[in-house]
Amino acid sequence: MKCKHCGTENPDNRTTCQYCGAPISKDMKDETAIGMSLAVIALIVVGIICVGFVIGILCDIYDSGGWWAVILAIVGFAIFAYVRNK
Repeated sequence: MKCKHCGTENPDNRTTCQYCGAPISKDMKDETAIGMSLAVIALIVVGIICVGFVIGILCDIYDSGGWWAVILAIVGFAIFAYVRNK
């Protein structure tokens, strides 16, 4: 868990920062958990969008051979990769 005062990463069981000595509150742990939950939700949403693009590509290629679905799939995959690596 990061110290809000100096930014040092501390073990979860610490009550004070090991670098600057500032108190580490339970609120910081809650903020980290909320941030992780939002990241997981964002990844799920982007993953669903990517699956939709792939299905759209398969249907579009099968029906008419249009390239717009391929471009949308590439953009969707790029967004997914960016969010995942962030």
